[in-house]
Amino acid sequence: MSVEKARFRNPVIPDCKLELKIEAIRSHGRVWKYKGEAFVGDKRMADAQWSATIVDKNN
Repeated sequence: MSVEKARFRNPVIPDCKLELKIEAIRSHGRVWKYKGEAFVGDKRMADAQWSATIVDKNN
């Protein structure tokens, strides 16, 4: 997995309810690209884009 364009906008403290909104941007074979945002209430705490490769762990 590789992380691109990560921004941490506000600190998150213990006992915060962190809500993640994640969207798949595109796929190319086994490689998927995602973007997501993290919120506490209506306040955006972080956002990032990342890529991940889907693998079969039995092979």
